[in-house]
Order: sequence, then structure tokens, then C-alpha cells
Amino acid sequence: MDTGHDARVDLFARAIRHMAYMPEPERPQLIVAYLDESKKLNDAGNNVVFAGGVARAQDWDAFNREWSAALSGKSGPIKMSHALAMNEEFYNWRGREDEFHEFLFGLAVLIHEAPIVKVASIMLAGDFESLPASQQGRLKDPQYCGFETCASVDTQNRTSVDT
Repeated sequence: MDTGHDARVDLFARAIRHMAYMPEPERPQLIVAYLDESKKLNDAGNNVVFAGGVARAQDWDAFNREWSAALSGKSGPIKMSHALAMNEEFYNWRGREDEFHEFLFGLAVLIHEAPIVKVASIMLAGDFESLPASQQGRLKDPQYCGFETCASVDTQNRTSVDT
């Protein structure tokens, strides 16, 4: 049984209850993280990239409005494997590759300029597999290790997100 996990959950619950009674201007900002992994180690390939962003909720709201506008009203993430293969929702871009690359570049600029702390963890298959069994057990798998790495960046950069 992971008593450390139970203690963290209890501490988090107590902090939330405490914040509910704080005057509005004194309440901490809600920080939101969106994270995703690129692939599983056994899905082909030799690495796992776990990446995303951490920002205040209101900054995500503003970013999502701009993202949706850039995607002509479509909201949510795009699947880069579809974009690179120009299939699925990107099929209609075929024959207009230069225009499509400008479109993708514009999306990258939108992400770059957003007030979001960008986080990433890259793990090569060999790196995880070469760890002692005890460390592999503690880290569970490369995806969990990536999540923990990105989540720790949230804690370390909280003040830069709030400014």
C-alpha cells in the first residue's frame, strides 16, 4: 500500500477545503496541466515523449479560443500523425503542401507565444530498460516516469505560471 500517495491525497483534500473558506482575492489560482504521451515503448519506436503545458485556467481559456479560431472553429487537440500523413481531417490539404506547412507553423507560433509553461520528458527505451529492477518498479513505466517529471515542473515553476 502506497501510504505516501494516501498522505498526498489527504493533504490535497485538506488544502481544497481550506481554500473554500478563503476570501476570493486571497484564493490561489487554479493551475491546469494538459499532458499526453507520444507512444508506448512496445508500440514500435525507441522512445516515449511525454509533453504538454501548465497554465492558469484563464490562460487556457484564452488559448483555447485562439486555437479554435486557428482551426476554423474545431476545438481540441490535433493528431500529428494525421497531419504528417495528410489524412483524416487533413486530407483536404493535399496538393497545398506549402499552405499546409504555413498553417502548422502558425499553430506552433500560437503555442510558443501562449503564456503556458511547456513541459516535456523524453525517455529512450534503452534508458528505462537499463535501470535496475528496483528503479523500474518505482517508476512503473516510461509513461508514468514522464508524467512525474512533467508534474514536478508544475511545482517548480508555479510562481512563473502565476506571473
